[in-house]
Amino acid sequence: MKGMVGKIKLGADLRRLGATEDLIKRLINNLNATITRNFLTF
Repeated sequence: MKGMVGKIKLGADLRRLGATEDLIKRLINNLNATITRNFLTF
């Protein structure tokens, strides 16, 4: 029973990590898009 709880918690942690990774990727993409746009306007 205790092991099951640990697995559920681990799953939640992995999902949270995945969400954070997506957020970071999105931020990087936004940054790249902004930089590209700024270069194009110059």
